Amino acid sequence: MLLFVSLRILSCKHLVSLYCDYANDLLVKFVKGVEVLYGKDTLVYNVHCLVHLAVDVKKLGCIQEFTAFPSESKLEETCAQVTTPHTIDFKETGWTEVAW
Repeated sequence: MLLFVSLRILSCKHLVSLYCDYANDLLVKFVKGVEVLYGKDTLVYNVHCLVHLAVDVKKLGCIQEFTAFPSESKLEETCAQVTTPHTIDFKETGWTEVAW
């Protein structure tokens, strides 16, 4: 529930302006709870990054403004356009460049 509520706050512009610090507290509590419940080995980089998410939201806006999910939802379509590791039909993807 801690993760759900904090992510709900961080995904809504109105809620971020009111409760961003509260969401940060919830995420810190969640990460500490993961360590207590599942052990220190479960605190991988992705879980640790949750502690910094509220700070990123303060800098960049709510989660939808900087998340990779919109790109991930077109991943299958994009992969179908890649014929070799170094050729992509950029007109179809809307990308302007790729750094290899």
